[in-house]
Amino acid sequence: MTISNEEYTNRVKSRASIGFYANLLRLPTLVKAMSDMRRAGEAIDVEKKALFYGRSNGRPRLAFMPPVIEGMTQTDQIIMHGVMGIASETAEVLEQYLNFIEMGEPLDMVNIQEELGDLLWYITLLADATGTSLSRLMQQNDAKLEKRFGAVFSEDRANHRNLVEERKTLEDNS
Repeated sequence: MTISNEEYTNRVKSRASIGFYANLLRLPTLVKAMSDMRRAGEAIDVEKKALFYGRSNGRPRLAFMPPVIEGMTQTDQIIMHGVMGIASETAEVLEQYLNFIEMGEPLDMVNIQEELGDLLWYITLLADATGTSLSRLMQQNDAKLEKRFGAVFSEDRANHRNLVEERKTLEDNS
């Protein structure tokens, strides 16, 4: 069964949490975690650009390649590129959001959409390298969330997931 982008979006919206428990938020913890992720994403971006674009990272080249890197297939390399790209682009979205919650700067929706496009590019690269497609991912994700929630979000079902059943649903839909 193929699912259209519009139908998938509608199903995502129906299964998104509508709860917002601000009283449970530990803002300093969240800001620190997001800042740490942003810094990690920035460091990954430097290494991604060195590894895949030949840009100097300011460090001496390795005298030898670790076996895991040296033995990578082309598919392994593409997967690594996708994973590193998702991390670095996520860091850019985090930076936007941190500026919003820490400094009260308005969210730059054009920039966020640009970064979402970059994330989509890396997700597509990674999906293809792992033998799937965006439409297949939407279908699998929809089936998994249908198993978890049914048609609409449920806090109880979100907090008491059956991971074995969800995994079976993913395997049945792959």
